[in-house]
Amino acid sequence: EEPPWADEDPGCSAPRRGPPTAPVKQDEVERLRAAMDELPPLQREALWLHSSEGLSFPEIAARLGLTLKQARWNVYKAKYRLSQNLDH
Repeated sequence: EEPPWADEDPGCSAPRRGPPTAPVKQDEVERLRAAMDELPPLQREALWLHSSEGLSFPEIAARLGLTLKQARWNVYKAKYRLSQNLDH
């Protein structure tokens, strides 16, 4: 049985999959952008590659010329800083 959100999109031959997405408020988007802008460039790039492009830590390390440990640390640190900035 299909989940309730797997209804057909008339413009697409394949059914949509995944849970419904909640609308994102513009102020939340702006807060996230501002918090991302506050990250050091290397942390911002590592987090973007991991979260948005789906790269693994070894792939991030190769792309940015880092060790595996440095790639993991930069993603971790970026997530930590974002959580700190967005909680305030």
